[in-house]
Amino acid sequence: MRSPSIATEAPLHERRAATSHGGITRREACASAVLGALGLSPGQAQAQAQAQTQTGSELSRRLQARREPSDGIHIELPELADSGHSVPLSLQVQAPEGRRIRQIEVLLPENPQPEVLKLHLPRQPQRQRIATRVRLAASQSAWVVVTLDDGSQRVASAATLVTASACLDDS
Repeated sequence: MRSPSIATEAPLHERRAATSHGGITRREACASAVLGALGLSPGQAQAQAQAQTQTGSELSRRLQARREPSDGIHIELPELADSGHSVPLSLQVQAPEGRRIRQIEVLLPENPQPEVLKLHLPRQPQRQRIATRVRLAASQSAWVVVTLDDGSQRVASAATLVTASACLDDS
């Protein structure tokens, strides 16, 4: 016979509920710890992500509104990419007669980090070819901005449709 002073152990589901720390899951606790280490609250992180999305849309609108000529820039980007993880991008830039290329930028406005390539060319060639692979967060246009030695710019874009995104976070 059992002694009345000895209590029986609670069922497992009741013990888990009693130690759940106010209903926070382990994933939520880890996320809060990471945000705390970065000096952000969950609300600030969400606001930052929304601002970044708005910034991408704003950048895309600003690029579309530019009226600089696109002559001398040829962009090769596939019209359809199965995955945004590694999309081939090549470009050829030819400066107008008597001008030299000072800088080439490649912008992907819908990516978390829209500036994917910025080349400062110290020897300022008249012609430049570049071939690389880029990571795309979504279907978007790749923009190339070329700055010439006199400060004038040339702007061109090429659109691609991505069926599977590659940029799932801010890394």
